[in-house]
Amino acid sequence: MKCLGLFLLLVGPLFSQAEIQGPPRLVKYEANTIVVSTGQSYDGEALVDFVNYDYTITAAPNGDKTFTFSATRCSEFVSYDSLHQILIAVGEQNAPEGTHYTCTDLPYLDAISLAPVAAGLTLFYNLAPGMVAHNIVFKYSLPETNPPEQLSPRLTTVQPASPTNAQMILYDGLTNNIVDVDVTAGEILSQVTIPLASNVSIFGIRPTLTGAPTEVWAVSPPTGIFVVDESSASIAATIPVSIPPSSTPAGIVFSNDGSTAYEAVGYQSPDAS
Repeated sequence: MKCLGLFLLLVGPLFSQAEIQGPPRLVKYEANTIVVSTGQSYDGEALVDFVNYDYTITAAPNGDKTFTFSATRCSEFVSYDSLHQILIAVGEQNAPEGTHYTCTDLPYLDAISLAPVAAGLTLFYNLAPGMVAHNIVFKYSLPETNPPEQLSPRLTTVQPASPTNAQMILYDGLTNNIVDVDVTAGEILSQVTIPLASNVSIFGIRPTLTGAPTEVWAVSPPTGIFVVDESSASIAATIPVSIPPSSTPAGIVFSNDGSTAYEAVGYQSPDAS
């Protein structure tokens, strides 16, 4: 941890001293091999699965940052007798004589979740986290794969464009209504009344693959969860949820595809669970 803290202190000023012109500066480059598994020996050959990864962090003269990374997974039959010799052979640019291997590029989500790559991405975010562009570029290593593509640009200096038909879903605690509002026209599109005996403490909006989301999950501690359908202005379902008396609902969120809901509760006093 001390080494990491020292590295941040040394690298941090690179971003604060922006130059007027010049090429991007290399902040960090890392490339290595992770051995995934080693299989049984067959006729003097052993099967080795491993992942080659690399990432680069660069800084533009204006402070903008770019994280570029790639990862490939390979399987090799290596003609060595000992595991020690196999591990030495892994990662060499020229495969030893008698080695048969196949390699494929890892998908983006698998590559970015590799422990060393994730650690590099954390370092990337922690360096000068102010109002500069954060660009993530995923590249392919093998020639038969598609050309490099840029993913997830985080342009913190540019405000997002307003949607053509902006809407807002809110909870009106005075009327106990879940309200869908057309922000552009300033009109209420629909509203659903939660039974007055059930106060709403938190709510979440379920995402949809297409169109504006209209399904709201409103959490009421005495009752459970009301599933509100704003498109039909009705309560579609009620889900009983039992939580300990010493806890209160703290939040409800959904997976990206909307197939799973997660409710968090907070305890009023420390609890082992």
